[in-house]
Amino acid sequence: MTSKTSREEEKNISLPSEEYSLIDTAEIIITGNEIISGKTQDTNSRFLARELRKIGITVHYISTVSDDPQDLYEAAKLAYSRSDLIISSGGLGPTEDDVTMEVMCRAAGLNLQLDADCLATIEAYFARTKRKCAPNNRKQAYMPQGARILKNHFGTAPGAFVHFDYLGKPRHLALLPGPPGELVPMFTDSLKPVLKELSPHRYRTHSFRVYGLGESNIEMLLLDLIKENKGINLATYASSYEVEVLVSEVISDRQDNGALFQNYVETIRRRLKHFIFTEKEETLAQRVLDLLIQREYTIAFAESCTAGLLSSLIGSVPGASKAFFGSVISYNNDIKEKFLKVDSGILEHFGAVSRETALAMADGARESFQTDFSVSITGIAGPSGASPEKPVGTVWIGLVSPTVREAFRFQFSGERKRIQERAAFRALDLIRRALENWPLAEKEE
Repeated sequence: MTSKTSREEEKNISLPSEEYSLIDTAEIIITGNEIISGKTQDTNSRFLARELRKIGITVHYISTVSDDPQDLYEAAKLAYSRSDLIISSGGLGPTEDDVTMEVMCRAAGLNLQLDADCLATIEAYFARTKRKCAPNNRKQAYMPQGARILKNHFGTAPGAFVHFDYLGKPRHLALLPGPPGELVPMFTDSLKPVLKELSPHRYRTHSFRVYGLGESNIEMLLLDLIKENKGINLATYASSYEVEVLVSEVISDRQDNGALFQNYVETIRRRLKHFIFTEKEETLAQRVLDLLIQREYTIAFAESCTAGLLSSLIGSVPGASKAFFGSVISYNNDIKEKFLKVDSGILEHFGAVSRETALAMADGARESFQTDFSVSITGIAGPSGASPEKPVGTVWIGLVSPTVREAFRFQFSGERKRIQERAAFRALDLIRRALENWPLAEKEE
């Protein structure tokens, strides 16, 4: 396991100034038939574009290319002709169709050579996981001559960052793995600090992560600031269940203390209020867990229609056991009665999808696990089981704490998976609001 210290050391590597040129424009090339076919969603380009913007490097082009070597070769040549920095994602694996390293370097006129340190790292990775290193994994140790090696702490494929001349113009190439779990830490730990030093601009940035408001709503709340500008840029980045509001400013005057910038930040904070769930690089689940731990509270869940998704979101955060005690997944009414002590009369009179049942489920979970907080989710995820009074998407979320005992009804839209996910994230936000003493969830979505 790589120590935190060794990963921090990567961020402090200085650049030999004579080897690199300043980077103003960038291009991202995402490779893989699974992306082209729609089987896998591309989240890497969004992440990279957003992170590059924070350090003053503008992405002008994003290309998605198949695993066909000729397609990739042509995309690479075009990128080299027009952008200072080219970042590729994917195709660094050991299989025959993983050709990114070879093709991107061939198009740049760069030679590959076996890197002994990379090979030793790959072999050590397999030894550590008690697996045999296959002969084709040796392919992953071939790096561009003169490249800076980007270590992969979560997989076998190392990345590379190299400077070269293309038709008389200085270019930089960064080759990153495709899995986000490998690309994100590699970029953050190894590449971003280097690129920051090569950016001609110095940026001041602040990020808000928002849940419960769409981009259009956010724009209306901040429209005057967007139009006013004054050299401060506001950009929104929407993902499935949140919107990031990024405030950025080019620092051109060494005497600028950022007073105007901070005024913008404070204004946004006042207007978006309880819809802001964090101003750090963390997920909603991480924020909720942090709040629980800070306040020394414990929590348990009782889930029906979400089938353990809420528990999974919290449980995936390191250190979850400090606050999360457990959950009961109770699709069947008999399970609600047996394990959560929901009275059969409540189920018969009000039904499984009701305020009364949601509260009884939350009470049962809190009592069973002896926690400070408990949350329940019961609803109709569809496509069947609906009625005119309770259409598909009807969800009740119950919350019980030392000071609150309430249930909230939501009407979510979308197909089954979408309804389940929206219910789980809404429950997380409800917990977060309760912990921060914000107004609790609206009755209707």
